Amino acid sequence: MQSTPIKNISILGCGWFGFAFAKKLVELGFSVKGSTTTNEKLALLSAENIKPYLVNFTSEHIQADEDFFDADALFICIPPKRNSVELNDYPNKIELILAAAKNKTKNII
Repeated sequence: MQSTPIKNISILGCGWFGFAFAKKLVELGFSVKGSTTTNEKLALLSAENIKPYLVNFTSEHIQADEDFFDADALFICIPPKRNSVELNDYPNKIELILAAAKNKTKNII
């Protein structure tokens, strides 16, 4: 059985790691969607041929265009925050992300 090639990739969290990773994937020929939580960074992503998405979430809600999660692979590049409240919410955020990506994303990393 042959696996389907990965062509379309979404990067959740284009911070210092996610942004560099997204740029490299574009360089390698992948179609890449990248998320940020700030309007200012949308133009920066677009300038690097990364399709920009504004994504905000809490432990209870995700605000994002649904097609962000429509990808062959989703890379979650968001670290837990250092303060204890945010750190405790991190597992809930990951569960929310997994639920949003279910049935839309083929591979979640």
